[in-house]
Amino acid sequence: MVKPASAQEQGKTITLRTGTEFLGYETAYYDVREGLEVRFSGAETMRDGNSAPQPRPVHPLFRMSRGMKHMRLVFLERGSDAEHDMAILTSRNLPELDALTVRLRATPATACGKGCEWVPAGIAVRAETQRNGSWVPAR
Repeated sequence: MVKPASAQEQGKTITLRTGTEFLGYETAYYDVREGLEVRFSGAETMRDGNSAPQPRPVHPLFRMSRGMKHMRLVFLERGSDAEHDMAILTSRNLPELDALTVRLRATPATACGKGCEWVPAGIAVRAETQRNGSWVPAR
């Protein structure tokens, strides 16, 4: 986890500056297809203001067992909006997915097992869909 060297707030915009330990960041893209097929479609890294395509993500996500039909991204807040964990849940049916979600929210330290994968710290997952030529949050 990289800690900001400085932060400036102006209205609703917060600008963070990092120290020398920050090398850059990666944006990885995945396509979701019918039948809950999630495939890596591309990645790019940004270092020193330069973007470069990557053949695979630094940390692959969405490793699922065969037969999974449903997926849910769960965002768990702890003490504040700044303290959170994110999990990717998968199941064969909706009642199973709902039960896993309830267990995870009740006991996050022990409930993530089969059908659950924690998103590593420092990585964010944002589900988007294309609407009228623009990418918007998916629901």
